[in-house]
Amino acid sequence: MRLFKPTFYVSCLLSTGIIFAVLTWGTASSAAPQTTKVGVVIDGPAPFYEAIGKEFKAETTLLTEGEFEVSAPDDKMIVCDFTVECINESLDKLLNDSDVDIVVAHGIIGSNELARRKKLKKPALAPFMIDPRSQGLDPRRVPKNLAYILWPGQLARDLGLLAQLVPFKTVVLLISSKTEAALPESLKEHLINEAKSAGVSLSIISAPPQADETLSLIPANAQAVYAGPMFEMNATEYAQLAQGLKERKLPSFSWAGEAGVKAGYLAGVSSKNDVKKLARRFALALQSLLLGDRPDSVHSKASLPEGLYFNASTAQALQISPNLQTLLNITVIGQASAIEQDPQGSVKSISLQEAVQEALKASLSLAAADQGVLVAGQEARRARAALLPQLGVAAEIRKIDADSIGPASAESQASWNAQASQLIYGERQWGAFAASKWGARAEQERRESTRLDTIRDVSTAYLQLLQAHTIQRVQESDLKLSRENLEMARIRFRVGQAGREEVYRWEARIAQSQQKLLSANAQNNQARVSLNVLMNRKAEEQFSPVAVTLETPGLLTSDPRFRGYLQSPRHFQVLQTFLAQVGLKNSPELRKLESEMAGVRRQVQAERRSYYVPSFTAGGVFSHRFYSAGAEFAFPGLEIDKFNYQVGVSAELPFFEGGLKDANIDKGNAQYSQLSLTKQLFARQVEQAVRQSLYSAAASYASITLTRESKTASEGNLKIVQDQYQRGRSTIIQLIDAQNQAIVAESESSNAVFAFLSDLMNVERATGRFGFLSGSQALDNLLNDLDRLTLREGLKPPALASAPDAIELPPLEETIRDSSDSAAP
Repeated sequence: MRLFKPTFYVSCLLSTGIIFAVLTWGTASSAAPQTTKVGVVIDGPAPFYEAIGKEFKAETTLLTEGEFEVSAPDDKMIVCDFTVECINESLDKLLNDSDVDIVVAHGIIGSNELARRKKLKKPALAPFMIDPRSQGLDPRRVPKNLAYILWPGQLARDLGLLAQLVPFKTVVLLISSKTEAALPESLKEHLINEAKSAGVSLSIISAPPQADETLSLIPANAQAVYAGPMFEMNATEYAQLAQGLKERKLPSFSWAGEAGVKAGYLAGVSSKNDVKKLARRFALALQSLLLGDRPDSVHSKASLPEGLYFNASTAQALQISPNLQTLLNITVIGQASAIEQDPQGSVKSISLQEAVQEALKASLSLAAADQGVLVAGQEARRARAALLPQLGVAAEIRKIDADSIGPASAESQASWNAQASQLIYGERQWGAFAASKWGARAEQERRESTRLDTIRDVSTAYLQLLQAHTIQRVQESDLKLSRENLEMARIRFRVGQAGREEVYRWEARIAQSQQKLLSANAQNNQARVSLNVLMNRKAEEQFSPVAVTLETPGLLTSDPRFRGYLQSPRHFQVLQTFLAQVGLKNSPELRKLESEMAGVRRQVQAERRSYYVPSFTAGGVFSHRFYSAGAEFAFPGLEIDKFNYQVGVSAELPFFEGGLKDANIDKGNAQYSQLSLTKQLFARQVEQAVRQSLYSAAASYASITLTRESKTASEGNLKIVQDQYQRGRSTIIQLIDAQNQAIVAESESSNAVFAFLSDLMNVERATGRFGFLSGSQALDNLLNDLDRLTLREGLKPPALASAPDAIELPPLEETIRDSSDSAAP
C-alpha cells in the first residue's frame, strides 16, 4: 500500500473544506450533542477534489449547523495515490476503526470500490457512483450500510451536444491512467454502449500525466476527443493537451466543463453551480445518515447540468461556426455574447468620445454641410468680383464692301483693343457683397448646427447600442434562469412533488425566452448598423462599445454640483434659467437667423440709397489698328491714326426701373420681418427644448434609484420564491410571476440609466454644447457661472450629490468571459 504523507496535503484540505469542520447549533436539550466522527478516503491529490471539497464543507455546514456536531480528525483523513490497493486498504482501516462513525469515499475510484463490497461494518457514503449495475451493485439489493449519490449518465448527452457543433463518428475518451486501471471492465463497456446509443464509436485511452505522451496515443482515425477525468494531469499539462488537440484540428469536449473550456477545449457542460448542486446532494445524504435513516435507503441522483460552454477562439482555429439555433443554447467563452460572432476573432473597443470624433471626421451629412459653406464662400467671392478692377482684351479682323467704307476705315483691316474699368462706388454692388458675406456666415452656423446634430445623433445611437447590449444580457439571464428552473421542475417531477405539466411549462418558457433573445440580438445588430452608418463605416463592422456612466468625464453629471441642482426644486429652477440662457447664447440656429437678417437689412439699405446715390465707374479703352489694305476712306489732308485711347469717369443714377427698387425694398422688408419672427419663435423653442429636456432628465434621474430599489426587491423575492419552489412550498405560477417581475425590474433599471443619459444628450444639444468633447475645465467654468447666478438669486449652491448606485454599470468588457484563465481538470 502507498500512502501519501498527509501533513501538507491535509493542511490544504483543511483550508479548502474537504475535512468537515466541527459544526455546532443549539438544540432543545441542554446537553451537548454527541460528536459524529467522519473518516474520509480521497482517491488522490487533485484540484477537482479540492474544489468540490470546499462546496461539501459549505453545504454541510449550512445544513447541519446547530443540529449535529461533526468532526473529521486529521488522523481519519487518508489521501491515496489513485491506486486500488491504497484505497481498499484505507477503506478497510476506517471501516474497522471504532473511532469512526461514517466513512466517505471521496473519489470515483473509492466510490466504485465501496460499492463493490457486499458487507459494510458501518454507514458509508459513495458520492461518485456512475452506473451501479456496471459497478457490481444491484440497486434492488443495496448493502444495508451503503449510501450513494448517482452521477447521471451524461456521456451520450455530451457527445450529442458536441455533434451539434461538429459532425463525427469516432471519438476517443481520455481517462487518467490510474483511474482507468481501477475502473471495472463492465463500467467501461457501459460507457462504450452509451456512446453507441448516440451513434458514435468510442475507444477508451489510458492517459498519462504528460500532455505530449497523451497526444501520441490518440489514433489517426479519431474524429473527436472527450477529455474525461484527468486527475493526475496538472493544469499546465491539461491546457497543453487542449492546445495540442487544437493543432491537430480535433474537436474536443471537456468533462471539466466551464473550467476545461477556459483551458482551451472546444466545449463542456458543467460549471461551478453544478459542483454546488452535487455538494448539496452530499450534504443532504450525510444529514439523512445523521438523522438515523437506513443507509441503504439513502441514495439520490445528481441533476444533469444544462448549460453548454463554447470556446470561440478554439472554434475559429477549427473553422467551426455553429448555427443560430445552437448558439441560443450555449455560453461563449472569450466573447461578448453567445449569439454575437466576430469573424476576425478580435473586436476593438470604442468609447463614446472616440465614436463621436470618428463621426465628425467621416460623417457624410457634415461633409455635405462643409460643401455648403464652401459654396456660400464662393458666392461671396462672386459678389466681390464686381468691386474689383475689370480688364479685357479684344482683337478684330474684318473686310468691308468697298461701297460701305466709312471714315477712318479701310476695305480690309485688323486691330486689337484693351479695356479697363473700376467701380469707384456702387451701392447695389456693395450691398450684394455685404449680403453674400452674411450669407456665408449663416451657412457656417448651419454647418455648426449640423455638427451638433451629428454629435447628438451619434451619442444617442451609441447609448441605444449599449441599451441593446444590456437588453440582450437580460434576455440571456432570463434564458439561463429558465433552464435552472426547468432542472428543478424535473427534479420535483422525479420525486413526485410536481406533475409533468410543470416540465412542459418551463420548456415552453425556454422556447419563448429564446425568441426574445433572437429579437434582442436583432435589435443589437440594428443598433450597431445605425451607429456604423453615422460613423460612415461598413454597416457590419464589429466593435465593442465602452460603458457610459453619469461619471464619464465631461458629462454634466460627472460633477456632483450638477447632480445637486437636479435634486433640489429651487435650485432646479435656477438651473433651467441658466441653461436656457446658455442655449440662447450658443444656439447656431439663432446666429444663422441673425446673419440672414443682417444680409437682408444691408440689401434693403442699398436699394434705398440707390434712389439718390449714383454709382461711379472709372475706365479706359486703348485700340491699335495694325493692318489695313484696299480702299480707304479719309478726309483730304488727314492721315488715319492707327493708335487711339479713351479715359474717363462715369456716374449713373437710374430714376425709373419699372418699380424694381420699390419691389426689392418691400421684398427685403418682408424677408426681414419673416426672419425676425422666426428668430423670436426659435428663441422660444430653444428655451422650450432646454426646459423640457431638463424636466425629462430630472424625472429619469430620479427613476434610476427607484428602479434600482425595485430591481433589488424583485431579485430578493425571486430568490425566496425559487428556494420555496425547490422545497415544494410555492407553485410554478408564483415562480414564473417572480421571474417575470425580476426580469422586468432589471430591464427597467438599466433602461432608466440609458433614458437619463439620452435625456442628458438632448439637454446638451439644446444648450449648444457637449461637455464631454470640451474637457473638464470648460465644465468647471460653466458650473462656476451657475453657482454665481445661484448666489445672485439669493440661494446657496446645493450640496454635492453622489451618483445613484444604478448608474455604476459594469463595463461591457467585464461581461466577456476571459478564455485565458487557466483551469484544472
